[in-house]
Amino acid sequence: QPIKPGEGLWKTVTAGPTSFRIVVPDPVSQSVGAVVMLHEGKEPIEVAIRLQLRNGQIMRADHLVARGLAAANLQHLVTPRPALLAAVPRGDRMSRDDLLGVAAAYYRAVEGADGSLAPFATDCVRRESGWQSTSNPPLKAPPTVEPGKPMHRDQAFLILGTYGCAAQLDTGIFANISGIGDRRIDIADPETGLVFAFSHFYHEFKQRIFKLHGVPGVDAVDWDLDAFDLYAAHILKIAGGRIHEIEAT
Repeated sequence: QPIKPGEGLWKTVTAGPTSFRIVVPDPVSQSVGAVVMLHEGKEPIEVAIRLQLRNGQIMRADHLVARGLAAANLQHLVTPRPALLAAVPRGDRMSRDDLLGVAAAYYRAVEGADGSLAPFATDCVRRESGWQSTSNPPLKAPPTVEPGKPMHRDQAFLILGTYGCAAQLDTGIFANISGIGDRRIDIADPETGLVFAFSHFYHEFKQRIFKLHGVPGVDAVDWDLDAFDLYAAHILKIAGGRIHEIEAT
């Protein structure tokens, strides 16, 4: 949605940014990406921002706004995870080009439903607008499904939310993603190991039932959704050649 200064967030935001703020500067591309928490009235919103500079002046601004945030997820949107903001030890730092290459591999892994296509660390954690979607503690009482029937996506994610980043992709839970387009992967900061990227997820949903692999007692998942597109921003924390943290909007 094209907007001009004075429209959109300029009119609706009432407070912020809060203490949740992750900034990724890139002097090479003369751009900066950020994810921050703001307020519209009393409602918290998560905003991903990309600014393009030329001769020290802002020539383009892109805003991606996530509204209707789940109350249960707001606890993860108070302050950023310390690892995201920490400087990478010099021995584990990568060049800007190598960081962008790892980020590109991340999207190939998600699109291909194959965790081996990107260098995920064993401690990798992904959060999406505050929802921790991987690496959660084991369930005390996992949901069960009638043999031969698919499990609803909400139940499946209770189980697969305990998987790591790579292992979760390997199950095929994201085989519903028809493709990922408009990949703008051009902001990276070698000092912090952060990469900021925009992308466009397509979900055609020509089918609702998708096979799962390697999930005990669950053979398939029923996504129970109609076709939709999803524009997203990702911040990846990369150190020692591996992806350790993922913060998505």
